[in-house]
Amino acid sequence: MDAVKVSADAAGDADTLALIRESIAGVVNMFATNPNGMELWDALKAQGFVPTGSVGDIGGWQAVCAIAEGLGRHLCRAPFVETAIRTSFLPAVAGASIRGTALVRASGGELDLRDGRLYGAVTCLPLHPAVEDLMILLPDGETFALISLDDAGVERREQRVMNQPLWQAISLSGARATLHVLPREQAEEACRLHRLGLVARSLGAARAGFDLVVDHARTREQFGQPIGRFQALQHKLANSLVALEGVACHVASVASAFDAGDGDRLARASAAFAFASPALRQVALENHHILGAIGYAEEHAAPQQFRLVHDDMARLGGAMQAREEVARRLLDDGLPLIEAGKDAAGDYRAFLRNWLDANWTAAERADNGCRPYEDRNWNPDFAARMGRDGLATMTWPKAAGGEARGPLEQLAWLEEMYRVEAPIQTSMVANWILGPEIVAHGSPALQQDLLPGIRRGELSFCLGYSEPQSGSDLASLRTRAVRDGDEYIVTGHKIWNTDGHRASHMILAARTDKDPASKHRGISLFVIPMDLPGISIRPSMAFYGHYFAEIFLDEVRVPASAMLGPENGGWSILMSALATERIIMASFSTQVQSILARLVDHLRVEGRTCDPVIRDRIATLASETETARLLSLRAIMPRADGAAPLVEAAIGKVFSTELGERLAQNALDLLGPQALLTRGEEGAALDGAIDQLLRQAIMMVIGGGTAEVQRNMIAQRGLEMPR
Repeated sequence: MDAVKVSADAAGDADTLALIRESIAGVVNMFATNPNGMELWDALKAQGFVPTGSVGDIGGWQAVCAIAEGLGRHLCRAPFVETAIRTSFLPAVAGASIRGTALVRASGGELDLRDGRLYGAVTCLPLHPAVEDLMILLPDGETFALISLDDAGVERREQRVMNQPLWQAISLSGARATLHVLPREQAEEACRLHRLGLVARSLGAARAGFDLVVDHARTREQFGQPIGRFQALQHKLANSLVALEGVACHVASVASAFDAGDGDRLARASAAFAFASPALRQVALENHHILGAIGYAEEHAAPQQFRLVHDDMARLGGAMQAREEVARRLLDDGLPLIEAGKDAAGDYRAFLRNWLDANWTAAERADNGCRPYEDRNWNPDFAARMGRDGLATMTWPKAAGGEARGPLEQLAWLEEMYRVEAPIQTSMVANWILGPEIVAHGSPALQQDLLPGIRRGELSFCLGYSEPQSGSDLASLRTRAVRDGDEYIVTGHKIWNTDGHRASHMILAARTDKDPASKHRGISLFVIPMDLPGISIRPSMAFYGHYFAEIFLDEVRVPASAMLGPENGGWSILMSALATERIIMASFSTQVQSILARLVDHLRVEGRTCDPVIRDRIATLASETETARLLSLRAIMPRADGAAPLVEAAIGKVFSTELGERLAQNALDLLGPQALLTRGEEGAALDGAIDQLLRQAIMMVIGGGTAEVQRNMIAQRGLEMPR
């Protein structure tokens, strides 16, 4: 089976990468009994997987990472990534064959270079029969020394790693070195790419182990039922899947950044390793925990997967080195981790910034900041401005008068609006949740009645889902809608309704069949004005400073034309709407990112950037914030099958909202009691932003379905665990 030949332009295509993974799996499977023998390495070279020059020959760094991940799935430790780096960064010798290479970065004092010969020692190098040469980045950060391991001045010794001979230590006694001096940034790029390749390989190993665990949880029975039915185990599996998807997003994003030559690619690579190292090691641990004694035997794949993940993720300085690199960029250089506006949505982002400068001026922002928190995000005039200029329909299809903006542009919209604290809540439900559902499922009469007002930014909506006995378990709702001629008579009680006291309309979930075959059937949706007779509203102040409403419906007569979708067919529409709501809640990461940036600026102004604890915590939060951004983007991406992204949205929501809580708690540690002072109080840290986040993040975690329910959904829908 020959390697899939692709251009760098096509490498990022999902289908192409899938073909590469399939192709590499076919080759490795031919040598499954000995994935670390020379036969497999020779086959990889013969079939064109190992580049002889630039990695562009095999499709760029995205293809390299896909191959590395495939090798990791099969526990192949061949020096593929290191060799690809060598052929890409160092000049080739005409007519020379590809030589397997190990790459290491030397610290000061380890080595002595005299007259072109190296003296000293290096340790913790991979032990693989394909490794013929050693490529060392010397302490000057610019010079690579290339040494043949066959040189008379080289002495090799095996090192046991987790009780197996996986590494080697090398003593150098005047070994002849060929020196290659590169620009410092280029040399650093080679090292970051090496780590990225290790992340990709470890991801393959961890995911292969996770796949075994998922199958085990479905079939292994204890206490008379599959262990995958136990909620505690489902939550472990969900956490592992969130981690794996986060790492996969990082690998794809960073590899793409290197292929495109993005200016922030080095910082992205550091953040990727800083997140991936602890995340993948935890997945490997959880794989063992779920397998129990079955996976503890050496003949099982789990121990070897565990070794590979921990081996790769501990090398090259490990997570602490990567976090220090992130801290340097943020705290020392004062640069953002990601360069905003450099992605494919850069033009649209620039348009948004210009529009906001004109339509949400600095003076308006200052005035808005002085309003009560409850009112800061509610501004009908701003909603009308968005409607006037087409920003209310950016997610709608063009056939419905929308802009049909892509995922990157949607994320840019959210990031730019949150960056300037624009009051978007007035129209958020209308524009992002309800509008698209009316376009897709509304009758012509309902569309004609509501869509023009939504486009103009004149209508606002609240979500009439939750009830006193039906929070995350929406299918148990009890509000009844009984048909009476051309109307429905609705009786029920809704609660925890954000903006119900001031929205013009509500999307109402009610039961229209009292004896459905299952509780999910028999639910219908209606879109109703909030001033209908029989509706009474009781606002209640929530912990985070916003009102939510308790809504009573006492024999409210609702026109049958207000129904959204078919009678008894509201559940699937509701699931789609909930997925969109969770995507919006996952975009909470953009607010977290903004607050983290303010925290970094505060620490820089205060001169507190040298504390190693502060540096490590800030870097950890920054790498997790980038993970949240990538998971949010993934949730926005359309699924190939056109289905609602329920699992993707749940993954993004769980990670992003819990990150908000972690940021608030860490900020409290770093800033002290001033972090608890409310906005307007003298000495309030970050003008009260941490106090607000501390309280708001709780609502984000429990709203739209609690984090525990989201984990159930991830396990049951995403991993097909038994209910």
